Order: sequence, then structure tokens, then C-alpha cells
Amino acid sequence: MHSLHSLEDFFINQSHPVQLSLQSGLSMDMRVPAQLLGLLLLWLPGARCDIQMTQSPSSISASLGDTVKLTCRASQGISNSLSWYQQKPEDAPKRVIYAASNLDNRFPSRFSGSGSGTDYSLTISSVESEDAAIYFCLQTYQTSISDAVMIKTPLPLLVIHGWTASFSCRSTQSPLDSDGDTNLN
Repeated sequence: MHSLHSLEDFFINQSHPVQLSLQSGLSMDMRVPAQLLGLLLLWLPGARCDIQMTQSPSSISASLGDTVKLTCRASQGISNSLSWYQQKPEDAPKRVIYAASNLDNRFPSRFSGSGSGTDYSLTISSVESEDAAIYFCLQTYQTSISDAVMIKTPLPLLVIHGWTASFSCRSTQSPLDSDGDTNLN
């Protein structure tokens, strides 16, 4: 069992979250509780964040039925070792895409992933109101070393209409099980 450090040690402000606003009269004013971001805030020895991930665009406005595309760029090749996650309030993050382009069976086919090398994307076709969530990419290419390395690097995220969140990169032992779900026990 690994010891956990104070969560406040792991927070870093997101100054440029990606925002998707659904323009259909929907009004959502939700904040993601800090405990929902726990899997991203854990210090698990062996972690490394030498590979930097940059997500864009900085904002997206879309109407219901539109197609939106999020991109994620790695600072070096990650051999398709990229997953996309969706997180809704009061829920743990759920894996949408794994190995760059494989759709998790919990999600409809309007979600798709593509890319290779350093450039990857998540496309949501025919956006629906239930798609309101935080989306973020996660590389799994480089996940262990002998020394623990702490680097405060903001993870890219998609914020849909009024959500805010903060977290930083730390850990190598995966807090995810083989299905890509959280494994925080």
C-alpha cells in the first residue's frame, strides 16, 4: 500500500481549459468536487511525467447535433498509447477511447478516436446534452521508472459549460484497472 500525500500538494490551476458550450438553452453551473479528481492526484511511486500532453482547442462552442473535435499532442511519440476519458459530476472518470482509436463499449459510436505518433483526436459526432462532461487525454506509454519524479504540469481537459477543475501530473503505478476504470482501493 502506498502512502498518499495531501491533495492540496497536487493541485495546479488550469488557466486555459478547453470549453464546449452547448447552445440549446441548456444551463449547467456545476463544479467538479476535488475528490472526483482523486485518481489524477495520487502520488504513486515510480511516476513520471516527462511526456507532456497538450490538448486543444482552448474553447469550442457547439449546438446540439454538431460535431466537435478535440486534439491532444504528445511531446514525443507514444505508440498509440493514448486514452480519452469522460468525467461527469459525482462520477469517476470513464474511459471513452483506448489505444488511440478503440471505443469502450459503454459509449455510443458517435464517439471516435484517431491519431498516431504524437497527434491524436477525439471526435464527438451529433453532440447530445448527455455529452456534457470533462474530457481529457491520458498517455500510458511511459508509466514506470525507478525514481519518483514530481512535475507540476496541468493536464489538458475539456470543460463543458461552466465546469472548473484543477489537477496536476503525478504517479506511475496506474490507478486504473484493466478496463480503464478507477482503481483507488
